[in-house]
Amino acid sequence: HPTKCNFAGVRSLEILGILVDKQRAQLLLSPAKMRKVECAARRLLAHASSHRRHVPARALRSFAGLGNSTGPAVVDARLRLRELFDSLSLTGRRDEISELGASAEARNAGTPSGNSEILSPPNRLVTPPEAPPEAAPHPNVSRRGASQAQRERNPRLSHASMRDLQWWATLARNPHVGREV
Repeated sequence: HPTKCNFAGVRSLEILGILVDKQRAQLLLSPAKMRKVECAARRLLAHASSHRRHVPARALRSFAGLGNSTGPAVVDARLRLRELFDSLSLTGRRDEISELGASAEARNAGTPSGNSEILSPPNRLVTPPEAPPEAAPHPNVSRRGASQAQRERNPRLSHASMRDLQWWATLARNPHVGREV
């Protein structure tokens, strides 16, 4: 069909929201993609500021993927996503990390920790007796309606993550958007 093919040369081409400018040899974000990234960052910032820096893990993963897709055109994309990926990797593991810290403190103090093995004098491993199971804590519902379990599943952003989200929210004003090919 004659209207489906375009044999005329082009100087710029948009592929997946990234403009390939052959004349200036640059990769740039299209205005629509830039607007989409900035709006997503602003939504996350608004949610984080009203929920004690807790954001839904799904929304954070979605934004991390969106930001990662800008990598060819945004020079600092991977650097500015590192803290967000760290927040995602700690989701649901804060209790494990605090337990690790508590057991390390107990070992340093010379007292045995809860479930670690103790080396007995005749060089045998002896497991200390287990404590009785504790009752499940009551889900402490906050005034905003999110239970403590929900807050633990949702990552809490660090100050560095918040700073990086502010950087993404002002992406159009950043001089490092655009890369030489």
